[in-house]
Amino acid sequence: LPIYPDTLPVREVKNSYIVDWRQLKRWGISERTLPPGATILYRQPTAWEQYGRYIVGLLSVLVILLLLVAFLLLERQRRRKEEELNSAMLNSLPGLALLVNRNGEILRTNQVSRDAAALEEASSAAARPEGNYREYLRDLAGHEDLPAADRVEQVIAGSRASATAELPLSPTGRWIEVRAMQLPQQQSRSLVVHLDITQRKQAE
Repeated sequence: LPIYPDTLPVREVKNSYIVDWRQLKRWGISERTLPPGATILYRQPTAWEQYGRYIVGLLSVLVILLLLVAFLLLERQRRRKEEELNSAMLNSLPGLALLVNRNGEILRTNQVSRDAAALEEASSAAARPEGNYREYLRDLAGHEDLPAADRVEQVIAGSRASATAELPLSPTGRWIEVRAMQLPQQQSRSLVVHLDITQRKQAE
């Protein structure tokens, strides 16, 4: 069958512009002036297109590190305030006051008064930070009052909430009352206070 031009399908083809990116840079022509849909050849990718993922990853790591540093600074400030509060609390107590952990280590003591220092002068050197309170308590209790010392040690170990023990200081003939209690907001720590009860014992 004969084919006539009028019967051929008609297809519209849009003009396509192809531009060399190197020549644009050479002649200082901006890409914004190109016709819409122009194809740019030999175009060099930007730093963001090449290293965008690495830049985002590095920025994410930096943000995490900054947040971590801020958290550590806030935690340090909170602990400092907590230590100041503990010191103020210990210094306000009468007699000898000690903050002890479950291992028996003395973490902090108050500024003991002269009377309290004279009361336990024989073993006051042991009642200092980094000392062992259990050994200190055993020295005070001696061999006759081990049950009383056991009750206090149970509080320090965490198996008892509070305990009170009366112990004689045999060389001086004086008496002290030991009060031990677990601190609810200070996990694994106990507060131990020594009070002079010599006058009460003499009255009894």
